Amino acid sequence: MTNPTLLQRLKERKLVQWALAYLAGAFVVFQAVEVMAEPWGISPSLQRAVHIVLLFGLLVTLVLAWYHGEKGRQRVSGPELLMVAALLVVAGVALSTLGGGEEAPGPVEATASGETEDARPSLAVLPLDNNSPDPQDAFFANQVHADIISALSKISSLSVKGRSSVDQFREERPPIREIATRLGVHFLLEGTAQIAGSLVRVSVQLIDGSIDEVLWDKDWQVEYLPAEAIRIQVEIAEGVASELSVVIAPEEQTRLASVATEDPEALRLYQVGRYLWNQRTEPETHEAIRLLQEAVTRDPMFAEAHAALADALLMLANYSWALPDEVYPEAIAAAERALELNPTLAAAQATRGFVSLIAWDWEGAEEYWRRALALDPDHAYARYWYSVLLQSLGRMDEALEQATLAIELDPLAPQIRSGLITHYNASWQFDRAIAEGLRLVRSYPDFENGWSYLASAYTGAGRFEEALDALERKEEIEGDNSGFGLAEVLAHQGDRNGALEEVARIRERWGLDRINLKWAAEVYVILGDYDEAFRLLHRARDMRSASLRTIGWEFNFHPVRSDPRFIALMEELKLPIVEHQEVKVR
Repeated sequence: MTNPTLLQRLKERKLVQWALAYLAGAFVVFQAVEVMAEPWGISPSLQRAVHIVLLFGLLVTLVLAWYHGEKGRQRVSGPELLMVAALLVVAGVALSTLGGGEEAPGPVEATASGETEDARPSLAVLPLDNNSPDPQDAFFANQVHADIISALSKISSLSVKGRSSVDQFREERPPIREIATRLGVHFLLEGTAQIAGSLVRVSVQLIDGSIDEVLWDKDWQVEYLPAEAIRIQVEIAEGVASELSVVIAPEEQTRLASVATEDPEALRLYQVGRYLWNQRTEPETHEAIRLLQEAVTRDPMFAEAHAALADALLMLANYSWALPDEVYPEAIAAAERALELNPTLAAAQATRGFVSLIAWDWEGAEEYWRRALALDPDHAYARYWYSVLLQSLGRMDEALEQATLAIELDPLAPQIRSGLITHYNASWQFDRAIAEGLRLVRSYPDFENGWSYLASAYTGAGRFEEALDALERKEEIEGDNSGFGLAEVLAHQGDRNGALEEVARIRERWGLDRINLKWAAEVYVILGDYDEAFRLLHRARDMRSASLRTIGWEFNFHPVRSDPRFIALMEELKLPIVEHQEVKVR
């Protein structure tokens, strides 16, 4: 009797029928997981795990079909069991290495409790308790906290979390182990600070976050003098480094020991000014500028005070409390003076990079941020702003890397976390932007910018009703919707009159020179009024608006990307028109 051919045996065992039936079922499961991923919060790692199970399930099905396709006449054999067992083992290995791979860090926890690819010991400095008898002296504990973070960040063999994340624990202090887990660190430094007259007292203790055990502690009671402040910072840095067995390089030791000013009053003015600037309100920012100007008048060689003055001046323009032309020249001068006095000051390099960004000097901005990160690799905001620049330059892979690193360094800072939403919006990956936006606003419901970023992602995905809901939530927090998000959505929905009325309302409230003309231009592009859109864009160009840096990737400008006027504007800006595969908006 002639032996059956391989094709005949495949037919007899109904291998094709089994495979098609399995693939049909797997396709249904695959689609169901994709559709339900967002509303049910199915994580990327679980989705990958499902994909792996489905793949190896097909292989197991083929093995079973080969042995049992002829109506089950074959007995269970040793080779069959061996093949199925081997496939299950391989699937298990794949699940552990691929399916459970590292996800994007969550909005309320770091990626892991200190177990990232960074092999350096990880540390977070918690806000120091203010023990000063006078409530107006709260600035002292605040500044000592900032100085300790700055000092420890100079040690390249340590990974130090950003201040924005640890500030989450200023008022409410969960158990040490919980804080360590949420920040993703091995160790925590906490303590107290107080000032009374000419004397100050500082106390710190280093804690192993995994077991809540004090490893090292020290107290100081000294006169309020700049040299003593530096001595405390150096001794804390040396004590932590010794306990954690890390080495302070000679050049790092030199930077740690440098005294910023010899004038105690200039130091006090600087500390109070930084404290007020950190409150992020218009009156306190103006007062901070006054105090910092007084500090640099008392000591013109005080580099840190010049850098702080530049930051405070930039805030006036960034928050629309002043016109850019009113503050940028002085901010640029202050930042440059800080660098002249101390080129190794990472904060000044980062500030100068931001100044270059708003001045359309893309190469300069990149160079300053690279220098800042070389001096302080843990400078989260330098990485955040560097990622924003890279998006505008169309270097999306590098932008994602910097945005992710910024989140690892400052995992609980909502503005830093929003960098990932911006990246996905810039890449037109709106489903991912929505997922990140939802995670952000669920953890920080009062962070108004989070709702703006989420609304933009919904708009890009064509989910306009959800975009309106997000904008309504933003308005509840802000008290009034001063942006063009509502006009943009109304324009997409075809409500021309409603969109134009919203644009008119904002222009009447703020005045033409104070509104974001690029945002207004977006509305007119959506409405198809390209002439008015370009009139506004050209006015923004004449005002050298920093917001124009994003138009090369923004989805709302897709209809005019081939317009000669748009191409000419991008050439003038020296920015690329970033190419994407699809546009989701309708």
